[in-house]
Amino acid sequence: MAPDQKARMREKLVQGLKYKTYRYVRSLIIYWENGDQGFKEEGKRLGNYLESRLGHNVKEFAIPRDYAYSHLSRFIADNIIETNGIMEKRRYPALIILHYGGHGDRNDDIHGGENEESVWAE
Repeated sequence: MAPDQKARMREKLVQGLKYKTYRYVRSLIIYWENGDQGFKEEGKRLGNYLESRLGHNVKEFAIPRDYAYSHLSRFIADNIIETNGIMEKRRYPALIILHYGGHGDRNDDIHGGENEESVWAE
């Protein structure tokens, strides 16, 4: 992203925080395609609530096993670009909320001597 685009986005974010209002909110609900079903259900319930009760534009994404990082990066980037376009066109502040349903590191027991290495997996 170009520095001038980053500056404009930062300015819009500060403006939204200053007035404590966003006229457009997009919520991204992300979970693993073949992951724990509970995370998918939690995401769907949250998405339904955000859309029906708060009026957010909700987009769900199930992270696939193959090329997971590439697909997820593209999904997030596409939503940032689209939301930024809406913000610029309508000239009011927008916000993106990201909800990730899943596990972090399977071996995240730092007290048990684990390395705290991230695991990119379902």
